[in-house]
Amino acid sequence: MTSGKLMVKGNKKISDEDLLDFFRGLKGVYASYLREKEEKEIRDLLLLNEIYNSMVEIKRILRIRKVENAE
Repeated sequence: MTSGKLMVKGNKKISDEDLLDFFRGLKGVYASYLREKEEKEIRDLLLLNEIYNSMVEIKRILRIRKVENAE
């Protein structure tokens, strides 16, 4: 994977349920990394920041779509 942004090719729309599941998975990874952040290197902390930014963007999309149970 390159250092660029992840691109989705085509016009496929991700279902609300799949997006919510993905968000919950990211939330679990983020919580795990956050618990161990003192032991992480700079590269890992940058990844933690990218995960957080992705979670914020997904939550915004879920809010726009008015998806129920989006924590």
